[in-house]
Amino acid sequence: MYTAVEDEQKTEQLIELLKSNRTAVDDVWIFTENDGQDFRYVPIAEVRRRAAFIARRIRRLREEGFGASINVLNTIGHSDYADPFLVPLPWGGITGPDGAVSTCCSCPREPAFLNYVREKYTAFAGCDPDWIWVDDDVRMFAHYWNVMHGCFCDLCLTEFTRRTGKEWKREELYAAIVRNDYPAINPDRDAWMHFLSDQIVEIHSLIREAVHSVNPRIGLGGMNTRFSAQSAYYSRFPDRFEALRSSPDREIRVRPGGGAFTDERPH
Repeated sequence: MYTAVEDEQKTEQLIELLKSNRTAVDDVWIFTENDGQDFRYVPIAEVRRRAAFIARRIRRLREEGFGASINVLNTIGHSDYADPFLVPLPWGGITGPDGAVSTCCSCPREPAFLNYVREKYTAFAGCDPDWIWVDDDVRMFAHYWNVMHGCFCDLCLTEFTRRTGKEWKREELYAAIVRNDYPAINPDRDAWMHFLSDQIVEIHSLIREAVHSVNPRIGLGGMNTRFSAQSAYYSRFPDRFEALRSSPDREIRVRPGGGAFTDERPH
């Protein structure tokens, strides 16, 4: 996690531990944020400052013969659970169907946010990692606290109206997408779910473009989420992860998330 990255003593202690277990380690991941109150939006000036530290740690790990990669822990944002202590978003957050707005999770259609994502991943690509991993906060559901799912902001409603050719208000749209048309497919829900998943695919494409504009040799990987976190939109995992692939012969990697991190409590 990031907070340990700046500590020279902890870095060297970690390297000694890795050296004593060399056969068990082939790639060391450096997380760009920490858990708790660092689980958040980080201003771009701070991103660049952290990138300078991470670049030094990557060089040090390579001196000892280890692979070194980066996990970008926060892109859209995971949740609002520490929001009283965090830097507020400088753009719109995800808006729920009731009009509540996330303070820590960004609307993925905000132009300023998309520019920030490009700058952030460009900065970390400059650290020359072997791989850059996208965390599982790049999702449109299960952001918790202020807003469970979205985004129903004016910007997203305007774009959804343009795509569908029908003007939508927030309350009308929510009523339409939760309407039970079973066994028939609810066309409004179907269009909305594709709209949300399109945004996720587009962010993955943006990340690939940003990283490979710096170094096309950097590998890209994605983290999926548990099935329940995909229930508000189509997961389209193949599309999402193919968006990280710059050419058909490029390897991409995928890892599970939100599940079995320990053998003691696998589920």
